Amino acid sequence: ASSSLRLDLRAREARVRRGKSWRLVTALTAREFDVLVALTLAQGRPVSREELLGVLGTDASPDAVDKAVGSLRRKLGASSRMLKTVRSAGYSVV
Repeated sequence: ASSSLRLDLRAREARVRRGKSWRLVTALTAREFDVLVALTLAQGRPVSREELLGVLGTDASPDAVDKAVGSLRRKLGASSRMLKTVRSAGYSVV
């Protein structure tokens, strides 16, 4: 998992390192948080869209994963470089 990311599973909050301090990533939806948790738990291993779709639930459309990752990138701002697209494999957090 990234040393620049902290997840509080109980509060369902994410924080990213900014210099010596931590900034709360605001307004994460349940789906965005669930994708971020799944990617973090994979410890750098690419997680396929199919796996992430399973995390999102049976009512999620196939493009829901890409939408959630895109939204996460916007909300993470400068820290979004930790989210990597792994060609033909899915996504990972580094």
